[in-house]
Amino acid sequence: MTARLPPIAAAIAEIVAVEETRLRLLLQSLDATLHLVIELLSPPQYGAAY
Repeated sequence: MTARLPPIAAAIAEIVAVEETRLRLLLQSLDATLHLVIELLSPPQYGAAY
């Protein structure tokens, strides 16, 4: 049983790393979407170009 732990631990670590990357990408996408929605819902900035 102890001989199986290192490969299992390595597999778990790989899965965790992949899921961490997926979660980071998801959060970046949600952040970008939220910023876009806020920008679209904000009132126009009159006089900002002057």
